[in-house]
Amino acid sequence: MVSSVYWEWELLLITIKLGVKLALFYDIIRIFRFMISHKNFVISIEDFFFWVYATLIIFRLQLEQSNGVLRGFSVLGMILGMFLYNKLLGKQLVSLAEKGIASSKRRLTERTKMFKIKLSKHGDVFKKNRSKYGRKKNSGKEKEAEQFGNAVSNDGSAGDAVGGSGK
Repeated sequence: MVSSVYWEWELLLITIKLGVKLALFYDIIRIFRFMISHKNFVISIEDFFFWVYATLIIFRLQLEQSNGVLRGFSVLGMILGMFLYNKLLGKQLVSLAEKGIASSKRRLTERTKMFKIKLSKHGDVFKKNRSKYGRKKNSGKEKEAEQFGNAVSNDGSAGDAVGGSGK
């Protein structure tokens, strides 16, 4: 009698630890999702594989420990383990990880912007349509457009340069 009670307490503790491990594993998946955004379809696939994995682990435990008989206290032990992990450690762990990742993303964005600004200041050297003194080369078409723009007045009538009387 005593050995069966001891065995049941041992199974309860094992299932509590299993509940903690499964909850921790799912939080790692949640943190990964925060690092890299996922579409709903991909999240569904990840969840499906997580629950298949969890089911296989639970089934194996029940098969090895209680000859495949599902015990109510072992189910409650897993639920209790998940609950305790979530209340004592899970929320703080995920919150801390999300803050750290958000801070890293912010710093990376700031550094990327600074790099782009520095590159744009020195990027004029690499542009092809610049002369060796940094002035923009004017093609013949641009000169013609400039002359035509100067010849047309604001009201759209041609000025003296085009041959109109301007009156």
